[in-house]
Amino acid sequence: MLKFFRGFAPTPHPSPLEQTVPTFAAAARRMLDDIPDPPPLALWWRPTTKNTKTGQIPTAFVRRDIARESCKGCPHEPRSCYAWRGQMSKGLASMEKAHARNPHRYTLAAALAGRTWAARYARMTAIGDLTAAPPDELRAAFQAIDEAGLGLLAYSSRWMHKAHDWLRPRVIASTITDGATRRAIERGWVVAQTIHANTFAESMDAGHYTTRDGFKLKLCDNMTATLNTERAPTCNDCGFCDARTIHASPFDGVAFPEHGPHQGGKVWTRLVKAARHAFTTRSKPQ
Repeated sequence: MLKFFRGFAPTPHPSPLEQTVPTFAAAARRMLDDIPDPPPLALWWRPTTKNTKTGQIPTAFVRRDIARESCKGCPHEPRSCYAWRGQMSKGLASMEKAHARNPHRYTLAAALAGRTWAARYARMTAIGDLTAAPPDELRAAFQAIDEAGLGLLAYSSRWMHKAHDWLRPRVIASTITDGATRRAIERGWVVAQTIHANTFAESMDAGHYTTRDGFKLKLCDNMTATLNTERAPTCNDCGFCDARTIHASPFDGVAFPEHGPHQGGKVWTRLVKAARHAFTTRSKPQ
């Protein structure tokens, strides 16, 4: 019996048939090797993020080696930028390692293909300024997002450069003062201005903030609802920050309360206190 089993023992060398038929894993590796890596793009994309304010929407990140440079000149950088001072910058470092292993995973095409069924918008960008990308890459991204039937939520702090004027129909100018808002609007931009927590709370009854130059900025619905302890709509629910929507509206832009990390994570406490104080003051009999 032992001799019988020995007669069926595997041969130490593969047979001619085994030599001509590669394993599935080997074939798969060869197929992946044959796919050229995508060209080096300035924007890395993910089909969704864990950001509860924006909702689960395709989101762009500026490539790590150029992201910091792209933010130079931004009024929020570096002290009050929630992206660079928070977890986002650490996530970008992890993304860089994963991108080196599989760059195809971080293309816009992959993000659009993997997006959730409920996604109505794409966001540019979670960290870094989108103007770090060359115009051809941005135009291709705008076209792909349009063809996917999505809106676009895009912001830039580099609106003051004339070379970026062509972005005005699709991108919102980020500002932090009434003066900067006036200059941006005079140049044809719609704006997203960050205002003081008290100013935001005192503007809640009107539903908008009016700058000293008379421009009207709609208050962010998400943050207004949060202060009113109501269900807060996500950016994906609202979509007002699509530049095309603002251009077609009676408003000149949108206003957010200051929400940088330099406030020690207590921004919502400050906002609630400011809102209560504003409402109490208005309700007192004259």
